[in-house]
Amino acid sequence: MEHKPAVMMTLKESTMDLHKEIEQYMPVFRSDFDVSKYQDLLGKMYNFYSAFENNLKSSLDSQGVSEFYQDRFKTPRIEADLQSLDAKPLVKPVTDLPSIDSLPAIAGALYVIEGSSLGGQVISKHLHENLKLEPEQIRFFGGYGPQTGKRWQEFQKWMGTLDFNEEDTQVAVASARDTFRSMLNCLKN
Repeated sequence: MEHKPAVMMTLKESTMDLHKEIEQYMPVFRSDFDVSKYQDLLGKMYNFYSAFENNLKSSLDSQGVSEFYQDRFKTPRIEADLQSLDAKPLVKPVTDLPSIDSLPAIAGALYVIEGSSLGGQVISKHLHENLKLEPEQIRFFGGYGPQTGKRWQEFQKWMGTLDFNEEDTQVAVASARDTFRSMLNCLKN
């Protein structure tokens, strides 16, 4: 079993409350969840991810880590899902994006984003089985497909290369919490 970096354990422990809260606003397992509600959920995710990733791109470039994240952007997957469902998101501005202006802040935010890809695997399977959605309609929740576990391990390995002191770790935690809150606000509205 691979050793998890200390910062990963701290992030997990420090965001557990928000992780549980966001699960309450994820409606996919409710009995009344249908394709229309799925389209609405994708629209909310689109609002968050398009704003977040637009903000993230310049930070990745300035910190020299854009190559690592190059093929991990989620917005194109959401757009493809919406297109395959003939749906358009109701675009709403996201004003509470986390500040991701340093490597620790990027790491904290990406902890949330990459972790959601793992949970998306369960959601993807549920959507396929219960709403009879095809793989091209659930790309976003499908994450990286069969590579999702491997990608999570790569992310953990990358996190393990970061030499964070206590202050850096606290910046990462604050960024992760802010990312969860921003995503949560998009789900609530």
